[in-house]
Amino acid sequence: MVSPLFASFYLHADSLKNHLVAIGVVDPAQMLAFLSQRRARWPDVRTEADVARLVNDKGKEGRRLRQEVVESLMAHGRAKKLNGYELVKGIHLCVPIPTASTNPPLTPAWLTHSHLQDDGALPCRPADAIV
Repeated sequence: MVSPLFASFYLHADSLKNHLVAIGVVDPAQMLAFLSQRRARWPDVRTEADVARLVNDKGKEGRRLRQEVVESLMAHGRAKKLNGYELVKGIHLCVPIPTASTNPPLTPAWLTHSHLQDDGALPCRPADAIV
């Protein structure tokens, strides 16, 4: 599945579950364009800094964004005639860290090493760090 919303994307499948979950590092410019198409639902998102704030939001707005992205991915999957167990049902979004040395591509090998934070979360860039 190809989506311009993401700079990097990792799908995880568990043979004991009937769905996929994903980790997506968003492309702020593409996410801004995606949300601009839905201006009625996202009137306050006008800059890439707003996108970063929204992606890092753990509250109601962040959940709404994740749900909107999942619905978009599910619609794309249905258009490609994927089965229900092949569709993404949940996603974790991150904003990219700009330097290549601290932002390697998301791969299963990279995720299994000690690159996770103490709480098990992926290292995401704080929303206020984008200028």
